[in-house]
Amino acid sequence: MIPEKLIKEIAKHEFICGSDEVGLGSWAGPIYICAVIVHKDWVFKGLTDSKKLTPKARENLYSELKYLMHCLTYATAEEIDKNGVGNVWFYLHMKAIQGVLEAHKAKGYKDAPLVIVDGNRGLPGAIALPKADQLIPAVSAASVIAKVTRDHVMREVDGTYNFLP
Repeated sequence: MIPEKLIKEIAKHEFICGSDEVGLGSWAGPIYICAVIVHKDWVFKGLTDSKKLTPKARENLYSELKYLMHCLTYATAEEIDKNGVGNVWFYLHMKAIQGVLEAHKAKGYKDAPLVIVDGNRGLPGAIALPKADQLIPAVSAASVIAKVTRDHVMREVDGTYNFLP
């Protein structure tokens, strides 16, 4: 459930920027973080947290969602080992959010979107919301785009290293 205070904050903005990551707890591969900007009233049938969708459902949604205004960032396992997962998480979210905000501004929009990040860890200028990937469509879209992109990369890597059975 979206807290009443956040509902009131959303009402003050025309657009929402949602950011989410995938691969944070994985034992192999990169972390991907995506930030998406959509109108506050935007909805998309069947969209929810990427972890709650089947691979086929994610792929079907991705085929449409990839055209949304978004910025996708990632870090390799080596970068994570070198810099620490917390630092990489922070840097990638900031980079993805800044990238999509710049694209939004370049399209002529003057008012900054409300920025919502999935989870309970905050970022400067953003609202942290646990389960935002289930509650906020912009975050759900970011979740799906990041997950499908990472899945494609991991399948490609699997072909090289044969991780999967």
